[in-house]
Amino acid sequence: MPKLTWVDDFFRHRLTRNRLWIYTLLVLTLGMNTLFLITQGGVPSAFAHIMYVPILMAAFFLNVPLTMLVSFISAMLSGPFMSLIGTSYYQETTQASLNRLFFFILVGVLVSSMMKYMHAQYQRLHTLQTHDYATNLPKLAAYQDRFKDYQNTQAVALTVLINNHDTLVALLGIEGYEDLLKQVYRVLKKIVPPQTLVMLGDQRRFWLLFDTCHNDIIQQLKSLSDVMHVEVKNIPLYLDFTLGQSVFDENTDSILVFKEADLAAIYAKQHKLSHSVFQQDHLKVQQDSERLAQLPKALEAGAFFLVYQPILDLHEPQAKEVEALIRWRHGQDILSPMEFIPLAEQTRLMNAISTYVIQQVITDWTHLQAQGVTVKMTLNLSQRNLVDQEFKEMFTALLKEHAVLASHLSVEITESTYMTNTSVAFPFIQQLSRLGVRIILDDFGKEYSSLALLRDIPIDAIKIDRSFIQGIEHDTARQAIIQTIIQLAEQLNLDVIAEGIENSTVKTLLKDLGCRYLQGYYFTRPLTLRSLTQWWEANDTSVS
Repeated sequence: MPKLTWVDDFFRHRLTRNRLWIYTLLVLTLGMNTLFLITQGGVPSAFAHIMYVPILMAAFFLNVPLTMLVSFISAMLSGPFMSLIGTSYYQETTQASLNRLFFFILVGVLVSSMMKYMHAQYQRLHTLQTHDYATNLPKLAAYQDRFKDYQNTQAVALTVLINNHDTLVALLGIEGYEDLLKQVYRVLKKIVPPQTLVMLGDQRRFWLLFDTCHNDIIQQLKSLSDVMHVEVKNIPLYLDFTLGQSVFDENTDSILVFKEADLAAIYAKQHKLSHSVFQQDHLKVQQDSERLAQLPKALEAGAFFLVYQPILDLHEPQAKEVEALIRWRHGQDILSPMEFIPLAEQTRLMNAISTYVIQQVITDWTHLQAQGVTVKMTLNLSQRNLVDQEFKEMFTALLKEHAVLASHLSVEITESTYMTNTSVAFPFIQQLSRLGVRIILDDFGKEYSSLALLRDIPIDAIKIDRSFIQGIEHDTARQAIIQTIIQLAEQLNLDVIAEGIENSTVKTLLKDLGCRYLQGYYFTRPLTLRSLTQWWEANDTSVS
């Protein structure tokens, strides 16, 4: 927040300054101006206008009635008083004195009224800056002057994050939710010590600043959801909170300390915790933001490349299918899709990345065909791809242009991606299927696991999520679930792919359970196109 300017400081204290100091200054000014006029021979002197000085001073620092009083005194001193003591060049008429009185009071009233209006506007703007417009709850700026008292101390900043904000807004409406925020504020004020600062961060969070670490209070706030009994429109509401904590030390300021508390609260929410203390690894959110900003330049610089991981068929001596996976050369690191694709999906860059993948798959597949290698390619479609009309038109146009590729191409969509966009995704998936593209339902068993998906959408295979595969050799319940999935898929004429195979025991177990297609590090890690060709040439890929 910028430092206060002298104008801001003036309006903040205009009517609250020491009145005795102002009155003394006014009396001195009036007296000195009067003496000056006497020495100059009275009113006709051009210096008579200096009597406006105390009038303007009063207008700036006093209210309208007091300014009128000062204007009246100034008029009397520069008019009748001068005539009375005989210093005027002529005996001033009553009309002249009345005229001067009128103009002095008029100037005083106008200037004082203008200052009153400006002060009111300042107060309104200051309130907008320091308090939330809708709820009138204090914001960070309301206590900016007090934060200097907390520096170089062990003051504790706390973020109270309302996790079910969207649900509450949908239930109560905007006005109802604003009423809820006021109630939450009142409850927090009752719980915390009187000297604790309680502020509205935004519509999703409150910020608290303790003068020291009150572990007992923080422990009480951890169960805030249980003690927060609030009602709106006669509806008793449940609020889901997470807390983030940071320490106000010599290396932080009021903005940074609450950013750190926010990051800790977000971390707690993501990991289903009630409370978290800020650690350096919580800066991953900030790191994600920086990576997101770097994505456009990475696309232009060709920092992305594809690797391929074979999918083994137990009925064939050699792998006939590979999954295309994108990587990002980021400095000295190679980033996996999970480190940047979720970020890209929040932007329009996702379609550009997917377009690159598709075009590179076409190029690599054509290269392999020229070498006499016939292989099926699998690529992943994101949630953004399924809803973006421009991308869908581009993809289908490429498939029509490379009709042979379509029959050698599979696309993977996750359950959650489809369920989030069912009405939009279904027609597109149907269109891909009609073009000959093989549809694979990815991460089966991880999210919704809806059997209706197997019935309603034109899929050709399901891929069992690695979370089901890991540790399966020691878990008979998982084995039973996998076997049931395989048997169901056989009845529906669907292929089953198991990913995450990391040892021979799991491979043998899945083979015995009837799973035909396997993928994982046990066979090979993802390979560049050149390494993939060498792998084919150097290895007997039979897994029977």
